[in-house]
Amino acid sequence: MLEGNLACPHCQKEAMAPWRKQLMGPGMTATCKNCGGKLGIPVSSAWTLIPFASIAIFALQFPDSFARWSILFGGYVVMAFLFHRFVAFIPK
Repeated sequence: MLEGNLACPHCQKEAMAPWRKQLMGPGMTATCKNCGGKLGIPVSSAWTLIPFASIAIFALQFPDSFARWSILFGGYVVMAFLFHRFVAFIPK
């Protein structure tokens, strides 16, 4: 399997660039760049939002704007990593 779950469920080749996958959500459909098959992201991928939401609530406790934004950025990086690494495409 490809690193980061970028494999197309139809042809098992890289379906799209990693940055493009990061922009997808459960309601979106994309086309594999190799075979033209339709693919999407499962609704269960919403679990990757949990770390970001938890960190966002934690960040609200900081009065300093720079600290708050730094913590939020760290939460986003964790969320993006989890989404890239553990969420696989599904056929549509």
